[in-house]
Amino acid sequence: MKTILKTQTLLFAALAMTLFPAVIRAEPVTVSPQELATEWSFFGEGTRAAQNRMFYMEESPGSSGVMVFSPEVFAGDVTVRYEIMPMNPASICVALLFATDKEGRDLRTLPAAGPDTPELTLGDLKTYFFAFHNVAHNRKPFLARFPGGNLMEIDRNLVRSGQFHQIEVGRKGKTLWLEIDGERIIEVEEPEPFPSGHIGFRLRGISQMPAAALIRNVTLQQN
Repeated sequence: MKTILKTQTLLFAALAMTLFPAVIRAEPVTVSPQELATEWSFFGEGTRAAQNRMFYMEESPGSSGVMVFSPEVFAGDVTVRYEIMPMNPASICVALLFATDKEGRDLRTLPAAGPDTPELTLGDLKTYFFAFHNVAHNRKPFLARFPGGNLMEIDRNLVRSGQFHQIEVGRKGKTLWLEIDGERIIEVEEPEPFPSGHIGFRLRGISQMPAAALIRNVTLQQN
């Protein structure tokens, strides 16, 4: 009888695991330079390319900035890590988290830019905006909610052009953060955080010097 009960218990446990699998922390997924150059959506006047095992992006003179967005939509707790080298002092570097259009729609549903369709711009988005190399705009690293305004700004610049820096942005529960080279410099609590959206990278320069940057070792983790 005990053997039968033990067997039934094991069968029930196996069935329960099949119907209700354990929640396992997802492993980070690496995004290759080739994927960034060909599979991520590109917006703005400029160029992008995979070269030397890195992703290169630059804006054209007169551009209002360039952006790339993940083909996937992420929801809940997310961590984004990558290394970036601003190619000149004027390159404003930004990470975008949970980006959608203003109505909260998946960016993949938007029509492609063309003669009768305007290009997607920053003003068209609802997103979290992590700016960290922005001295050319007379700013220091900050986190903003679009729409909604600034959530936090620190009092020192940490990222320099011509060298790689490790960037991490993410959300866990209601907490949003920005880390630079392993130091958490921004952490805020959002009462009602955006639930989901695309992950993106943005560059913007000044009229006299367009922005350009190299990006490598991109990993995305859905927690």
